[in-house]
Amino acid sequence: MKIVFALVVLINGLPKNTDGMYFADADRCNQLAYETETGYAGAGPDGSTKAWKSSGYTIKAYCEPRLVEKSARQF
Repeated sequence: MKIVFALVVLINGLPKNTDGMYFADADRCNQLAYETETGYAGAGPDGSTKAWKSSGYTIKAYCEPRLVEKSARQF
């Protein structure tokens, strides 16, 4: 068994299937959770931050530690 960090995403309070979205590194998982929540879409050619917002939806994301089999794939 090994400890990984799983990405959990809630849309309008309902969990979405993120089974298998495991990260070996908590920082990477938290970065993706932040980008998911804020709608971060990268930097534009001019260096400005690009983002999107989903109209009518509340998106929350966080990471939680989980114990999985050693053979579990992680990002």
